[in-house]
Amino acid sequence: ERFIDLGAEPGRVKVTGMMKFDTVDTSEHVAGAEDLAAALGLGAGDRLIVAGGTGPGEEAMLLEQLDALRAGGRMGSRTFLAIVPRKPERFEEVARLIEKAGFEAVRRTARPDGTGGTLEDGAVILGDTMGELRKFYSLADAVFVGRSLVPMGGSDMLEAAALGKPVAFGPHVFNFPQAPDLLAAGGAVQVADAEELARTLEAWLADPQAAATLGRRAAAYIRSRQGATARNVAIIGDLLGRSAGAAATP
Repeated sequence: ERFIDLGAEPGRVKVTGMMKFDTVDTSEHVAGAEDLAAALGLGAGDRLIVAGGTGPGEEAMLLEQLDALRAGGRMGSRTFLAIVPRKPERFEEVARLIEKAGFEAVRRTARPDGTGGTLEDGAVILGDTMGELRKFYSLADAVFVGRSLVPMGGSDMLEAAALGKPVAFGPHVFNFPQAPDLLAAGGAVQVADAEELARTLEAWLADPQAAATLGRRAAAYIRSRQGATARNVAIIGDLLGRSAGAAATP
């Protein structure tokens, strides 16, 4: 619409989609996830909530809600929260927040691959490494995508959705115009605040089948939006009179 408003001929404007979807890996297996689980001490029957890409202010909200859920007996045993902050410079700050809230902070850097140990009830995992968020997501039973309860625009929700995980995010997702489409596809839940987030996570843990259904819808939405890159290449090839992958003529 904007190109046409600028004077482009409507018949020459083609909408191919968002190439960002093509960078998302929809394979179910994530290399290294099993090693991560073993290093952290997560067992086969344990359940995991992952708060990924969190921002300032959100961790304290999450820990407060976690404390309330545990105090009310609504969390269940062997259910853990993993927090993976968006910015590495906040790792130390978040570790202190976890301990101040009365939880044991189990840092990923303290349990590298090849090590192990038990994960005590009440522990909170801190993902204080870079490049492992997708591994955490692959182990999750439920995902909260951060920087969305605070007005920071939201972190990337596509990665968790592509893995078929039930995804929740807050009201501030202005960095992701695809969020309404993901919601319309039934592949995510948008919450107004931390209290509603806690109720949503509690409901998913209580009804794994419903959570799994939502996750399948999320993955299907991602797959349905892929292919823009190939469509762009085909259009460029037509304009140049060449097929995709053909070598240039000297």
